[in-house]
Amino acid sequence: MRFLSALLMVALLSLILPVSYGNAAAEKIQTSIEGPTSVIVDEEYEYTIKIVGLPDAERWSYTVNVTGGGSAIPDNGTSSSTNEFSVKIRAPPTEGDFTIEVNGTAKEGNTTYWHVVKYKVSAVKPYIVKVELYNSGSVDAKNVSVSLYVDDKFQYRTTTDIPSGESKSIELKWNTLGFARGLHKLRIVLDDRNNLTFFGNGATEIVKEVYLGDVPKDTTGTWLALAILFSAGAIASFMSLRKKKKKMKRKKW
Repeated sequence: MRFLSALLMVALLSLILPVSYGNAAAEKIQTSIEGPTSVIVDEEYEYTIKIVGLPDAERWSYTVNVTGGGSAIPDNGTSSSTNEFSVKIRAPPTEGDFTIEVNGTAKEGNTTYWHVVKYKVSAVKPYIVKVELYNSGSVDAKNVSVSLYVDDKFQYRTTTDIPSGESKSIELKWNTLGFARGLHKLRIVLDDRNNLTFFGNGATEIVKEVYLGDVPKDTTGTWLALAILFSAGAIASFMSLRKKKKKMKRKKW
């Protein structure tokens, strides 16, 4: 009976203690990954991988696996001079949580040490600030940069070329996760190179307030019409705000 009790106690302990998938070598190093925990679907973000614990290692390396349709670029790397790596993670094309799994290794002598870390991230669909640009100048506008800030927090940036006499539609994306319902300050910032400014006051940015929330009555989505001066000619800009599958109320001014 005592023998059976001892076996039962061992069985219970095996259920309580965590399972190790490595060996003693795995305890010598620690792998970490730093980057956003909330991202926009199908967009790329920069992450940093660090492997610490063996400062005199001869070589460091990593492999990355992203679940749920996401991907890492590059998904592996090796260096004999640094234990820190930069990798771009492309979020899955659909909403939901996904996991970035990183296996970091460090080689010292004839032994390779390793440690695995998992990083949970949420992918969300964004609100869209749509910008219609028209270049009425005689010179092509190259690498025109337009950025979006919400409550002074950077959200999105894109660049585009606008040939003379042509128009182009671009989208600026707002990840609303973590933003409360109510009024928020949207700031649209233009590339100040080549003397690109808003028409009238020479500014390179404009600020407006919008209301975040579900208000079915709003169907137009149009909230702003601007004229922009480019060093080589005028660029007319028409901006609107919308959200896929949901609607939001615009503030009147």
